[in-house]
Amino acid sequence: MAVRTATIQADPELDGIFIAQGAGMRRRVKLERVRNLDVAPTIAHLLDVALPTADGKPMEHVLAGP
Repeated sequence: MAVRTATIQADPELDGIFIAQGAGMRRRVKLERVRNLDVAPTIAHLLDVALPTADGKPMEHVLAGP
């Protein structure tokens, strides 16, 4: 029995939608583009969790001040 695979043309940047609201987030910030690598470090920052080996960085421009 032969197995067929399909190739899906995808965006190599993996564009998606990022929506965040709540404590620690700035209000009414419109983002042009979000790197997927920066999502986990941003959430970790909000939760005060260290991610020393993460490839991305927290999105400081969406985070509220101290």
